[in-house]
Amino acid sequence: MSLNYKIVSPITVLSASFLFLSGCAEHSIQINPQLYQEDERRVFIPCAITYDGDKEYFPYGIRESQSAKCKATYRYTIKNINTDTEKKGFLYYINPLNIADFMIDDNATVVEGKLTMDDGNGDPKTFAASCTASEKLFLYHFGESSTPEKACLEAVRDNIDAQLVQYKQAKK
Repeated sequence: MSLNYKIVSPITVLSASFLFLSGCAEHSIQINPQLYQEDERRVFIPCAITYDGDKEYFPYGIRESQSAKCKATYRYTIKNINTDTEKKGFLYYINPLNIADFMIDDNATVVEGKLTMDDGNGDPKTFAASCTASEKLFLYHFGESSTPEKACLEAVRDNIDAQLVQYKQAKK
């Protein structure tokens, strides 16, 4: 009886550890250009805004003012890139490594944002940023579909805000 206990105990511990770690996802975010804003300093530039998206993702440094000479246009694109799991076929899903919850795919979200600001002097300024968020997908855990997208939208917004601060400091 004690022999079975010695064999079962390590298997139980390994199984419990595996179940505890299964479903973990690996995430990473990269933003370009890489800027570091030392403090939460913000600039507020009054402009007539052209933007159709969610206000949460619009750069904070631009404020709506229909009477201002400045015109600001903000646009972003979102691309979701993954390797199609549907095309792998039945045999892929009965592979013992995949049944044990090993990684099956990489999913990436790419967000590119561009703010064009024309202050009326004929020299429009463009501020652009891009973000790539990657997430490893596992057989039983496909991650949150909106989390990388939201994180990138916020990172692009914050990066463009940092660029606006640098632009206003250089202009002084």
